[in-house]
Amino acid sequence: MDAKLIERLKTEAMGPLVVSPATIFRWHRGEMIITCVDTGKAISTNDFRLQQVLNAFASPRTPQEALRELNSMGQAFLFSTIAGLINAGVLVERGEAFDTDAAEMPASETRSQDVQATPETRALAEAANRIAQDYTKNISELARAVNEDLWGFGAYVHQEMHSSLQSQLVARLGKIKGELSEIAQELRKQREPYLKTQLSRLDLLQGGLKLNLGSGRSHIDGWINVDVPPADVEMHLSWGLPFSDEAVSYCYLSHVLEHFYRQEAVELLREIYRVLQGGGVARIVVPDIEKCMQAYAKHDQGYFETRRKLWSVSSKSAATPLEMVLKNAGAAVKPGRLWGHKHGYDFETLSQVLREAGFTHIERSDYMTSTYDDLRLDDVSRVAGNEHAEMKFSMFVEARK
Repeated sequence: MDAKLIERLKTEAMGPLVVSPATIFRWHRGEMIITCVDTGKAISTNDFRLQQVLNAFASPRTPQEALRELNSMGQAFLFSTIAGLINAGVLVERGEAFDTDAAEMPASETRSQDVQATPETRALAEAANRIAQDYTKNISELARAVNEDLWGFGAYVHQEMHSSLQSQLVARLGKIKGELSEIAQELRKQREPYLKTQLSRLDLLQGGLKLNLGSGRSHIDGWINVDVPPADVEMHLSWGLPFSDEAVSYCYLSHVLEHFYRQEAVELLREIYRVLQGGGVARIVVPDIEKCMQAYAKHDQGYFETRRKLWSVSSKSAATPLEMVLKNAGAAVKPGRLWGHKHGYDFETLSQVLREAGFTHIERSDYMTSTYDDLRLDDVSRVAGNEHAEMKFSMFVEARK
């Protein structure tokens, strides 16, 4: 047992802990098997108190807070159990849970308090996020591992492996693919009734709608805030926009587009072009990769230190200025990290993507200096105003239909 770690737990020197998204929980012959994919370590037990401990850390909390909730277990048992879970990689400090900065997190992970929602609704939304993070992350990582092995073995798979093992391999992979395909189809079928119920609560007949896409913490009064829960319209933007052609006068996207791969971004912008009325405008705010690269070329350490602090970027995920550039531009996405930056933009690149989506009137703007009164709202975004030496980290662009 790690005596030093237990003493650290007792002295309240440890911050909030949470169950790692890499944790898999299953039952086998009456025992609980708790495995951490990241460490490869597993814990097996028939002591059901361990399940209570894991439930206590479903949301971030300190060991002392857990002790107050689970005081009937006793300090010695609880802290030794927590220490064992930490050593196995099952419990991690809050900042390490997703190994990413706050700007890369799903919106609901970073701002659920800013939108009106009941505790029960927030808990259910968090539970859905846990499913998404735990299972899809692990599936993505395992798929890559299988892919690498099959490439590495090459002809060996066909020439040397026992024919029955080879057939089983193909059959099992086919079954997994089929299962995932069925799950995807079942979820896709639920989109229309799910969205229809939400849209029925909104006044969509007035026309001239204003959409705040990927709203996150930046909830704008009088606009339709669209994002993963909680929001006015709760959905993923990859679904397409559930609004009629030419029903929208303005769209606002702050630090959203970079979270999509390039072609996905084009498809989202085509949807925006479709719903905009003639003369309608989309205001797009993204990280300015040109400024980031210029700072790198000039060895401007202050730029990167300021950005690291403002976005709470850990040294683990971006230890050097170059790694910061790559992370910001989406070139450092790990397998299974389904959130995070996927692409980077300078004005020329964003203009090209907008043209492919159908826009021809594209202008560069600046913070809070839109030509349109309704779009002077960058101050509602929690990151659009971030700056170093009076230079904004973001780029501001407006595209008119």
